Amino acid sequence: MTVGNISKKKINVVAAIIFADDGRILIAQRSANDSSGGKWEFPGGKIQPGETSEQALHREIEEELGIALKSAHFWKATEHAYEHIDVHLDFYRCSVAEGAPIVMNVHQRIEWVTIKDAKAYDFLEADVGILDELAEA
Repeated sequence: MTVGNISKKKINVVAAIIFADDGRILIAQRSANDSSGGKWEFPGGKIQPGETSEQALHREIEEELGIALKSAHFWKATEHAYEHIDVHLDFYRCSVAEGAPIVMNVHQRIEWVTIKDAKAYDFLEADVGILDELAEA
């Protein structure tokens, strides 16, 4: 996409909305040295060439959190335009085995929170609308 004389890059990303058995969701805080460092997000990442969205989801969650997803169901796709990049996001509703140890390979913090409580966290712009939709569901 081009804005004025500036060409914007477009990336395809997957994100996992991981639900606990009690309905809480897993949120993750980006490392301070990452772009948008300190912001909260749903874990996930870029889809690599040759990967399907679901393959990328499983790979990213394994890399970021050291866990395998028990289930992953496509929920919705959205687009978000940041100043220098356009992002296409595929969101999946997921679960993990209860008691699975989660590690923070790329995030500085993770928390299990209610959807209502998640709205108090400073989320990436692309995820804010998703929180509103989850609250309505």
